[in-house]
Amino acid sequence: PEEKVLAEGIFERIGMDMGDYKISVNGSKKDYTEAPLPNHSVAVELLLKELLDRKILKSLDEIKGDLYVGIDVGRRKDLTVIWCLERFENNKFTRKVKVLEKTPFHIQYEILSEILKHPKLRRCCIDSTGLGMQLAETAQKDFGQYRVEAVMFTNKSKEEMAYNLRTNFEDKKIVIPTEHDIREDLHSICKVTTKAGNIRFDADSSEVNGHADRFWALALALIACSVPYSPVDITTRKKYETLKITESF
Repeated sequence: PEEKVLAEGIFERIGMDMGDYKISVNGSKKDYTEAPLPNHSVAVELLLKELLDRKILKSLDEIKGDLYVGIDVGRRKDLTVIWCLERFENNKFTRKVKVLEKTPFHIQYEILSEILKHPKLRRCCIDSTGLGMQLAETAQKDFGQYRVEAVMFTNKSKEEMAYNLRTNFEDKKIVIPTEHDIREDLHSICKVTTKAGNIRFDADSSEVNGHADRFWALALALIACSVPYSPVDITTRKKYETLKITESF
């Protein structure tokens, strides 16, 4: 299908006392707005709010398809990233990317719980390596092991997730935001072959962008919805009737 630009714009003077941004929707004249932009996270939150208010992006409340979630967990240095995908047949559309920086675990779980309560949620995959273990166990206890899967990061599991993510992009089955930090995370993963012949996927940690956390959150979300799509058919059978052996008693 032919691509169409729905919205475009620019954020400037990020990191200064007062920044500004311009947004154009469907080719209209760009609106100019001044706002405090202390960092990129604030700019992203403002952008998402603008796109939701202008009906370019859907909020989770408006999701009609199945919802799948991937969560890469961090605390002090790395980021916690929650990536939400809406699936229509074999196509996946990003509906929310929530980035939590240096956020206490109890607040992270409150935010996660609101998403896991969504009636359209089908499956969530959480990084259960190290810091993520307690978050994953609590989510499984509260929402069930069939809806929440704990994924231990090993060389083998990371290889499977990385190749699955690449396949989705090559097949053009995934739609993501055109955001600088997301693009940088996706490009930061390197394939390394060790002296023993093992394959490892990793990235250098960054004080600003974490440890490719957005990459792994998206990879987890894609693993969550990796079950082949098929319509759900429900059949019934005749009501079971017991023999009336006690009828005369």
